[in-house]
Amino acid sequence: MTICLSPFTNYTIRRMLHEHVESLTDTQAHSLRVSETVNLDRLLLKLYPKKFVATAKFHDLEMLTVLYQKASANRSANLQGQVELRRRIFHILGIRFGVNETFMPPIIPETAESLFQFFNNGEMRDGLYVDGKMYGKVQTATILQRQELDEIALMFSEQKIPCVITVTSDHYSIWVLLRSPAYAVYLKQGIVPLKKALTLHSSLCRFKKVKLAA
Repeated sequence: MTICLSPFTNYTIRRMLHEHVESLTDTQAHSLRVSETVNLDRLLLKLYPKKFVATAKFHDLEMLTVLYQKASANRSANLQGQVELRRRIFHILGIRFGVNETFMPPIIPETAESLFQFFNNGEMRDGLYVDGKMYGKVQTATILQRQELDEIALMFSEQKIPCVITVTSDHYSIWVLLRSPAYAVYLKQGIVPLKKALTLHSSLCRFKKVKLAA
């Protein structure tokens, strides 16, 4: 089965490339113009020759593009979040920018060697060990459900909650640092109350910024 970008994603990415080419350095602009004219499907398959990796990147672009469109249509959306989504889309296309690479959580392969289990509050929990740090799983999604997971990850990142995303051949998972207060909230209340609390906090922060600017 041949993998390819949807017409919507293809159009949105090409429009983004065209809109931002003038504000970049000559080298970056050249990369953008190349990406703007070539077949994006072929470009991705060339950048990621392994089918497993290429499939993940295609799905990443689909979900990131939807999130970017939603953020662009929402006037009250976090501008930094929009910039980061655009940066991640360009990054997948092989275009690098001199901006903060740590705003959105990293996406890494999920391997058996990095997984462990621990006992907490009467239940066995899934853990992840990465770069000397331990994380707890808070959400898993299939490839088709990836958009919701990306929204949670973006929300976590805006609130500076340390987290990572792992990927396998059939699902994605988001993990939060075990020492983070957010993980303690998740253990007590679950993911839905945590998402509501973060949304409220984000809205209050934007309100304060608007009030100070007035």
